[in-house]
Amino acid sequence: MTCIDTVVVGAGHAGLAVSWFLTRAGREHGLLDRGRVAERWRSERWDSLHLLTPNWMTRLPSWCYAGPDSDGYLSAPALVRLLWGYAASFGAPVLQHTTVLEVTAVQGPGRSRFPVVTDAGTWSPVTLWSPRVRTAGPTCRPACLASPPASRL
Repeated sequence: MTCIDTVVVGAGHAGLAVSWFLTRAGREHGLLDRGRVAERWRSERWDSLHLLTPNWMTRLPSWCYAGPDSDGYLSAPALVRLLWGYAASFGAPVLQHTTVLEVTAVQGPGRSRFPVVTDAGTWSPVTLWSPRVRTAGPTCRPACLASPPASRL
């Protein structure tokens, strides 16, 4: 059983952005992904697929497109390379090939905890604390969890 304060599920662009903010805030956290960084862009998209927004709009916290064609459109493989580079730029604590099987809410004194069961073991107790993090992913079902008081942030 791994005890850690925060777990982020998914190492795509949204999960990496959250990880950057947690790293910057000095929060210990883990970033779990059932595949690799940007796995869906790597294995579930056509290589010929390009982003629908120009490169100059491709931004993440403290990171943006810096290539020669700001008005072009990144291909799926180029986006994968960009996300890998972004993860490496701040040492994102990605645990690859770790499938999340279950997340449950456990009520405790003064706050809830969220044990995360994976195929590599259980991460517990885990606090999921940011109401500003809303990610839908490929399921198109957004989720938002409650936040602790500002004094805990």
